[in-house]
Amino acid sequence: MIFEFFTPGINKIIKNCDADFIIYDTEHSGIGIEKIKEMSSYCYGLDLYPIVRVNGKEYNSIAPFLDAGAKGIMVPNIKNAKEAKNIVEFSKYRPLGKRGIAFNVSHDD
Repeated sequence: MIFEFFTPGINKIIKNCDADFIIYDTEHSGIGIEKIKEMSSYCYGLDLYPIVRVNGKEYNSIAPFLDAGAKGIMVPNIKNAKEAKNIVEFSKYRPLGKRGIAFNVSHDD
């Protein structure tokens, strides 16, 4: 999990250590959506899966990071099945979830 050192080269270093994924921590590091968008873009071409530890379990703490290029999320302080169900719905597009669709973003392939 990355808390510091949000530089373009860190993804290549992590991949050279045979990692399959990298977790960027927005809960404790204070970085925002623009830095996550940048860091996620550096994963493309490296076969490195960008995951973001978000800072909350609300829709607006989850969907924007997925739109910014995160391929997965880690959500803190989940206390029950209802919260877990909400997170899945916030992460998936309709008809499986409630996430809004974002077209023409760089990572949508």
